[in-house]
Amino acid sequence: MELLPTPPALWPRRRPIRKRTHVPTAWLRITLTEGKKRQVRRMTAAVGHPTLRLVRVAIGPLTVAGLEPGMWRELRPEEVETLRRTVTDAARRRNRSRARRKRRLNRAR
Repeated sequence: MELLPTPPALWPRRRPIRKRTHVPTAWLRITLTEGKKRQVRRMTAAVGHPTLRLVRVAIGPLTVAGLEPGMWRELRPEEVETLRRTVTDAARRRNRSRARRKRRLNRAR
């Protein structure tokens, strides 16, 4: 996690973020290797700083670099293969972890 000294240059929101006049705001850069549903929102709320805006800038090796808001592009075949490999590897790790957990629970019985 990194505290950013200045807010990043982002596109304007369609609905404005509520104004927090008495509470200071901060911009954080957080990198997750595997995220769970609402994990970032829960983590920041737990330390007293609710998430007001959440922007995903990358998924695995793919980034939004060079894309303006609303723009999209087709993935190159090598990007598709890299993404496919990344997802497959993550699923294998998750399944191994579940199998280890299951064996541990069976031994404990």
